Amino acid sequence: MEVIAADAAGNISAPAILATIDTTVPPAVTDLAVSADGLTVTGFGEAGAGLSVSDANGYLLGSGNVDSDGRFSLTLDTAATAGSQLTVMERDAAGNTSPPATVVAPGAFAPNVPSGLALSSDGLTLSGTADAGNTVRVFGRLASY
Repeated sequence: MEVIAADAAGNISAPAILATIDTTVPPAVTDLAVSADGLTVTGFGEAGAGLSVSDANGYLLGSGNVDSDGRFSLTLDTAATAGSQLTVMERDAAGNTSPPATVVAPGAFAPNVPSGLALSSDGLTLSGTADAGNTVRVFGRLASY
């Protein structure tokens, strides 16, 4: 930044140089989306800013830059897993880092098939194993073979 002084007669001083430091944090990226195959993340950010995309464990999946129009389409080095949460952050030219923005990769995995099923001899109790947190439902009638 240059600063000058001017007197009443219109005389202008030589400029004084004042160094300024950009400490303004860029806003978080917006309108995030992940492609169906988990390989591309798109959105909007600060033009020219660098981007990083990480998984929930902090593993870097890809990096790139926001285009001059504020849009980005970033191809990941490693595809996001269906249903996983990704974190996208941008860093401006001064090194200021945005707040994190999150997006969930599309799709979901079906739970594993219940296993080790056993029916008690009186037919009133079913036991077995299913993924933790899942609800187990029993349908239909027992068939005699």
